[in-house]
Order: sequence, then C-alpha cells, then structure tokens
Amino acid sequence: MKYAPPHLLRSLHTPPVRRNSGVTLIVVLLILVVVSILGVSGIQISMMGERGTRNDRDQQVAWQAAEAALVEEITNLVEQPVDFSQFEEATVSGGRQGDGSDSSPDDGISSDGNGDDTTESDDSSQSQSSQSGARTYTNARFSYRVDVPAGYKWQQESDNGDGRKFDATSGSTQISVWGSNNALSHSPQEELDWLKENLGGNANISLAQVAGQSVYLSYEQNGTITYIREVVTGGKIAAIEITYPTSERSSGDKLAETVPMTLKFVG
Repeated sequence: MKYAPPHLLRSLHTPPVRRNSGVTLIVVLLILVVVSILGVSGIQISMMGERGTRNDRDQQVAWQAAEAALVEEITNLVEQPVDFSQFEEATVSGGRQGDGSDSSPDDGISSDGNGDDTTESDDSSQSQSSQSGARTYTNARFSYRVDVPAGYKWQQESDNGDGRKFDATSGSTQISVWGSNNALSHSPQEELDWLKENLGGNANISLAQVAGQSVYLSYEQNGTITYIREVVTGGKIAAIEITYPTSERSSGDKLAETVPMTLKFVG
C-alpha cells in the first residue's frame, strides 16, 4: 500500500485562507463619520436654540426699557402716583395683603385720625397715597420722592438723611432709595459706566441702558436679582435699588417695572 507524502496530506486538510479586502474597515469608518456628523449637528442645533433664547430675552429687556422711559415721561406730566392695586392680591413674595401683617411704617409716622400721615422725628415727609395704601416717601435733603407699595416695613432713615430702606413683610425683597451730590459731574452714560465697572466679576447683566436723565441697570449675582434706576442731573443723583432672590423673580420683576418709575426730584 502506498501512502501519500505528509505535505500532500496537510494540503488536503487545511482550509483555504480567506483574504479580507478591507471592506469592514471602510464600513466602520463610514459609520463613525455619520455618527460624528449627527453629533456636531445636534450641538449646533442646541447652540442655536440657546442663542435664540438669549436674543428673545434681550429684545424683551430693550422693549421694557423703552416702555419704562415712556412711562417716566407720562408720570412726570400727570404728577400722579402709580396704581399699586396689582399688589393687593400678592406682595412681592406672593403673600396676600390683609393677612394681619402690619404694613404701615413704624418709624415715627402717625395718623391724625383723618387718614393723613404726619412725621414726628425727621425732616422727610411721608404721605398716604390714595391708591391701594401706597405711601409716598419724600427725602428732604436731596428733594426727591418715591411711592412705596403697601406690605413693606419702613426702616429708619439713614443717619446722614440721604435715604431709606423698605423691607417686604413677607419674603426677602428689599427696596432702597438714596440721594447724593453728583460730585464727579457724571452724565447719565458716565454714571452707567461707573456702575458697571463696580460690579463683581460674576454679575450677569441683563439690562444696561440710558433714557434721558434715567439710568437703568439690572443684573443677577449669587442668586439675587438687582434692579437699579438712577435719575442723574448736573448737581444731584437720586437712586432706587430693588433686590430679590431668583425664587421671587415673578413678583420681583413686576415690582421693578412699576415702583422705580415713581422716583423723581421735587421742587
């Protein structure tokens, strides 16, 4: 019996070797390219949406500033306090007025029995507004006035007589007003630039605008929203600042749209 040589036996039992032509690698690369394109497209869509949201907010802020300037001029013409009836239902923090909390000043202002307020201990005058219990604070030193809605506790006037603070009886909102001499002879634009320069580095400014003699600045910093309006003249500056936490944004924004517009020089 004859046997086949060993090398022939190996060749008979060894399966043929399949050579890959690189098709799999090409398919994988194509898949990676498609996935990358989809990822980049998703990022671009997200960025466009965020940019659109910011643009919408900027447009709203600009519109509100223009409206505020118009309201200021109308208020100066009619010389009437702003209607604070909208605050009868909700104070700045969302609490209801008439809930038993004392919203009247406790700083020496008393009633003479006829509903008129008189001062006992300082030179500034406060008068009862005819609308929704709002009170008008008038500063004697710098001759400015502002209407303060009901639901706020009047703090003592500052030692130098330049202004006062008013704290919400419910919530964390605070209204501060003050006056000063325009020692640096700032124009409204220069005053706005100065205010912006003195903000902290993490302040997110949403409004910075000049309208006539008025300066408007609003920003968010460390969870607190601050709204400032200043009336700048050649000799004096009157200012109002409203601060409230972001959790009270809805009611705080409504307050910022009305109360600052009542700030004006008198006499």
